Amino acid sequence: MIVKQIMKESNISIDDVRWYLCLEVTKKILSLQNSPMELVDFIHSKKLEIELYEIEERYINQLENEYANQLIDEATIREILYKINREKVKRSTKSLVLPKVK
Repeated sequence: MIVKQIMKESNISIDDVRWYLCLEVTKKILSLQNSPMELVDFIHSKKLEIELYEIEERYINQLENEYANQLIDEATIREILYKINREKVKRSTKSLVLPKVK
């Protein structure tokens, strides 16, 4: 349970992970803005629903499995959690910035 240990020492909550992952999904949705059929399909096919279902728990489990299988190391986990923490700080200061869609 290295991910949860590092989360605890970094003061990162499950909600912080969920926020970060929702930002990533939002970027994906915004990238489909110029492809309305793809966007509608993403929603209609329930891919969005499936992607969001327990998103944070699945992500943490994925990181744990990758670590257990030596696909990532502790430094990689810390780097990912650093990004999550950075978004946590932005969230607390209400400075949400999403990429511009071209």
